[in-house]
Amino acid sequence: MGHKRVQCVEAEQFLKTLLVGAELATFEYWADFIVRIERDIHREHSPTERQEIPTPSVVWLRLEADWWVGNREWWEAAKASFPIKQRRMHSTNDVPMKAAAIAQMIGSAITSVAVSSDGTLSVKTSDEVTFSVCGVSDAHEYSWSIERRDDEFHVSDLLLVCETDGSLFGQSPGAFS
Repeated sequence: MGHKRVQCVEAEQFLKTLLVGAELATFEYWADFIVRIERDIHREHSPTERQEIPTPSVVWLRLEADWWVGNREWWEAAKASFPIKQRRMHSTNDVPMKAAAIAQMIGSAITSVAVSSDGTLSVKTSDEVTFSVCGVSDAHEYSWSIERRDDEFHVSDLLLVCETDGSLFGQSPGAFS
């Protein structure tokens, strides 16, 4: 399936439909952080309510570019004083702090989503915590992406990707007209 370039306004509206009300369920860390986001779609919509975009019950947010919690200045100061540092050479020094920060967000619901003109994604949770991921980056593949996975956790569908230059592309049929 081909990519379709989307404007940040379209991407933001799609992400609001997809993510607002969903819960941060768990996360993984390999070379980047991957957050599992779940929603109970049977509880949220009555059988007669028509959805314009089919909403999957589980999606994964992959954070490949630099990301932070709260305001950037506070994050940098907190990072400098965080007592545990990364011990391996393959990742940055802030991985332990990022893991601790995202672990504290597990169980919270997403209350709002914003996408800036440079592709930066900001997600606010029910705990009044906001985390943001850069749109423009020197990441390996994408700055960030929203994906679905099959039963064996292989990526089965990339719903939305932010290229490293901040460009946004949607790949899901019916998601972007």
